[in-house]
Amino acid sequence: MNDFEAAADKAKLTGQIRSFMTWLGEGRKLTQTGRIGLADARRLVELLDTGDRIDPEIGDRIFKTRSSEQLPYLTRVEAWMKAARLIRVTGTRLVPVKKNAGLADRPLDLMLALLDAYPRLGKSLFPRNAWRQSLVGDEFAFIGPEILTRLLTCQDACPLSELHEAVLDMIAAMYTFHGLSELQMEMLRKTIETDVAIGVAALDVIGVAVIDQASDTAGLTDLGRWAIRRLRGMAETGDPVLQVRITLRYVDDPPVWRQVLIPAAYPLSRVHQVIQGAMGWEDCHLHAFQIGKTRRSPHCRSARGPRSRCGGTRRPRPHRRCRRHRRPPGPRLSSLPGRPRQARRPRGRPPGPR
Repeated sequence: MNDFEAAADKAKLTGQIRSFMTWLGEGRKLTQTGRIGLADARRLVELLDTGDRIDPEIGDRIFKTRSSEQLPYLTRVEAWMKAARLIRVTGTRLVPVKKNAGLADRPLDLMLALLDAYPRLGKSLFPRNAWRQSLVGDEFAFIGPEILTRLLTCQDACPLSELHEAVLDMIAAMYTFHGLSELQMEMLRKTIETDVAIGVAALDVIGVAVIDQASDTAGLTDLGRWAIRRLRGMAETGDPVLQVRITLRYVDDPPVWRQVLIPAAYPLSRVHQVIQGAMGWEDCHLHAFQIGKTRRSPHCRSARGPRSRCGGTRRPRPHRRCRRHRRPPGPRLSSLPGRPRQARRPRGRPPGPR
């Protein structure tokens, strides 16, 4: 076991996931609302040492815990495992995903899967109720990677205030705050600061980041820097480099080609960016990679619309409905109470007298 595997094995969430998978076994029954039962939740809080308080006592009153949804840390562990495709819900049962069951015994691969699922946590990572909403949670698919990028670009520890301002600028570009008062804007800023701290703390439990409360800074561990660069296909020292020749089809007189050096660890999404830069294109056309009979297209996060067969996206058709949703739900007008049914005329016969 190398240093990275040892660091990933010592992470808090790694041990919690192993204990969760042991408890889960072949599967456990859920409630009708798809939640872990309260009796099982009590057992998991003790087994995983999540720190959730069951039946908390505040003052002279005891507030009964009525659902596992009221246990935020246990809910976060469950949501992270679902996002990493370690477990899934089938009907009214929570079962392990068989093809990823071996990740619990491979701590480094497990940590990479958890880090890859980090931007997909979304709303489950941040507390919300009728009095508190989280814009960071609503847009975490974009904010999560930005937090990782900011931490990666800092050579040493990164001030949390810098992360707060970066996230606030991203949210300000997505929403309009002109009508907010100074008090509302201050409350929004404090909520964002709290949510950013929660997002960085989530990286701490998988051994990727370290938070220094005294200096109010956060920084990546050696494991975190290696993992982020690995997931993004960034070249490392000693990695093989491929010499690739790119030729433009159907142009022979004269032939148009480019010769580039591409690290072997690059995913197809980054290879696409290399091709665009080498050919001087502006990335304004649909594209796909075809290897034999397999056709792939890098996922574009900024695009909207349903997936196409090649894995990309296409423009949605707002006026077209599938067969299942051609008719809006609800009873027909002819079958409502108090309204007589209308007799259907046979098909193919024109209306009116014969």
